[in-house]
Amino acid sequence: MSVPWPNSYAAWRSCLVARAGISPSLDYFKERHQSLSDPQQAETKRFRELYGDDRWQTICTWLEQAIREEGD
Repeated sequence: MSVPWPNSYAAWRSCLVARAGISPSLDYFKERHQSLSDPQQAETKRFRELYGDDRWQTICTWLEQAIREEGD
């Protein structure tokens, strides 16, 4: 059974904690954003191949929002 893709920023944040068991932090979001925002990184290429450019762009946007929120 596949897990539905989060359709909002709030759902994505909740999914990180509830399903992935991640304790979100500013460092986590910065690290993920750095690795996914570089189109030449193998991880970014794989993400885009698996989920497509729309989801990649959405995740990058949500990571940027999380960085802004955690940095306050």
